[in-house]
Amino acid sequence: PGLIIIGVVLLGLACLFSIIGIGAISDFGDYSFLLPVAIMFILGIGMCIGGILFKKPAPKIRPQPVQPPTPQPIAVKKDPIHQAGVKFTLHNKKYIRHGKSIEHLAISANGEILISADDQGSMRAWNAGNAKEISHMQASGQKISCLSITPDGKHAVAGVAGKNGEGGDLAIFDIQSGRLVNTADFHTKWIYAVGFSSDGKLVASTGLDWMIKIWDFETGKLSLAAKHPDAGAAVRFQPGDRQVVSVSQDWTIKVWEFSRFFDAQDDFNTMDAWRRAAERACVASWEGGPGIHSVAISGNGFHVAIKGSNSAEGTIVHANSGEQAYRWESTGRLQALYSGPDESLVIWEKSENAMLAIDAKSWEQIQKIECQAGNVKKLVVSPAGDLVISGGEDGSIGIWKAVVA
Repeated sequence: PGLIIIGVVLLGLACLFSIIGIGAISDFGDYSFLLPVAIMFILGIGMCIGGILFKKPAPKIRPQPVQPPTPQPIAVKKDPIHQAGVKFTLHNKKYIRHGKSIEHLAISANGEILISADDQGSMRAWNAGNAKEISHMQASGQKISCLSITPDGKHAVAGVAGKNGEGGDLAIFDIQSGRLVNTADFHTKWIYAVGFSSDGKLVASTGLDWMIKIWDFETGKLSLAAKHPDAGAAVRFQPGDRQVVSVSQDWTIKVWEFSRFFDAQDDFNTMDAWRRAAERACVASWEGGPGIHSVAISGNGFHVAIKGSNSAEGTIVHANSGEQAYRWESTGRLQALYSGPDESLVIWEKSENAMLAIDAKSWEQIQKIECQAGNVKKLVVSPAGDLVISGGEDGSIGIWKAVVA
């Protein structure tokens, strides 16, 4: 830039002297100024060209190495059962009364609504926070074979069993009013297990007719209908709602990917077509052992806990691989398998008038809840793990809340 400036100045002076010199020529005939003007003009032109052609290169900027972000530890929330000093205490230090012996219990996804059912088809909905009754529901005087709550907490779904194992209806009730709003008759015999997808749009059901069926909750349209011999023990959706785990009475575990069931190439008017569709949809099948005494599927559907009829030990297996994950020494009847946010697994058993929580990995008994009111018939654990509900033979219901002692 400096050469260009000097060159421009020299060109300016050359022009100025040229103007002055023209007057000198006309007045005196003096041509002596032409040589310095020509020299300034040449130098000015040269400096301008040099300044343009020979610019000083810009300094190179060395790239600075990018420092990777310092990894921050991920805060994993422990499940309430494993937290130090946690004990389960009876809400308001008293039981609520259903009436007759409790046969089934269900708790909503948010842990706010509880439903109890007896062996006469009578169901009651409760507010789990204040233990007040919401509504009473009656399943036409028939026996309840299974019980569940839709993920939005609006409807109760009960398997209604006929006499001698006949009849496989699902009765759908509005929880707030207790009114029967719909029935579904996809099974020919008792329905023993019902599970919902996370958004509540799909229902999986299985029962004594050895069928597992997946259907749309609003329209009733089938997404899968396949035979699972001795089915009826348990059924649950896995995360993502693409696959369903079902467990039969003979320990057989099957994983179904129901999007593979229907194919436009199949003529579903033939039994062969249904068989091919079922084989296509079953992506995993694992055979177990002797008859089941009790079974539970973890909340995320990845683990199945099974206790055999003639065994003092229980087994937890990976649902998708069939591999044994853990074993535990069982002293009661398996009721639930809780999966915590930190990948912990807790086995809940009932034993006469007590409820036991056992860590699946260490076999350690981490909680024991003594229930003074009658023999414990059923128990259910909230998805968050902070509530345990007990149902007794005398019709009493205990709402046990996790508190720090």
